[in-house]
Amino acid sequence: MFYKISMNEISVEPVNVTVKNPNVNVGVLNAPDSHPKVILYDDKKAGREIRQINNDVYEAQKNASPTKNRKTPKGFWFILSAVALTAIVLFFKHFVKK
Repeated sequence: MFYKISMNEISVEPVNVTVKNPNVNVGVLNAPDSHPKVILYDDKKAGREIRQINNDVYEAQKNASPTKNRKTPKGFWFILSAVALTAIVLFFKHFVKK
């Protein structure tokens, strides 16, 4: 689009008036049978199912025990072993060699 600006008004003039976009007839597109079919739900039914899913997730999280699933990270064991090894080396250097 070409914009022509004057002092009091702004007018929009197309650059080439003779160019027209042709109508494109695409037709009906059908998904192949290998793809799952889309299921359309009623708004009330969809809202009811989402509330049920949220309730199920809430109940599962409420009954979960976090201590069963918790593991100590490997980095912690690496740092702990490095500190213990350093303490042993310093102990032998300081007390055994004197």
